[in-house]
Amino acid sequence: MRMLWLARMALEILWPVYAVLGAVVMAEAWRRGVKPQTLPVAASSRELSAVVLAPWLLVLWSGVMYGAEQYPWTGGFRWASTIHSVAALTIAGISFYAMVRWRRNWTVSVPCGLAALAATAINWFVGAMAIANDWI
Repeated sequence: MRMLWLARMALEILWPVYAVLGAVVMAEAWRRGVKPQTLPVAASSRELSAVVLAPWLLVLWSGVMYGAEQYPWTGGFRWASTIHSVAALTIAGISFYAMVRWRRNWTVSVPCGLAALAATAINWFVGAMAIANDWI
């Protein structure tokens, strides 16, 4: 239930990004004359979809670790937020790599990469607040 709540909170901020991304991808498909019946499942579309959906793993992790570091005065190692931050940096690196790898198809890869970076930043922020259970 907490994961759905965290996802809803992030989607309240991110829905315009995903709406613009969908419009750009549909416009590019229309420009190329691709019909839904003949749309091939290309490796690039699968990889770019994975890049766009990968930031939601941060919501999953922060939902599982909700409140794990609620009491910072215990003096323990902050392993949950460390894993959370390393995962966010990894996802950001993978999205940048996908933009560089698919630069031939820049009209789709750049919006996908930028949407992934925006989603990673917002999901990292929301997830960090959830792990610490300290809300703004």
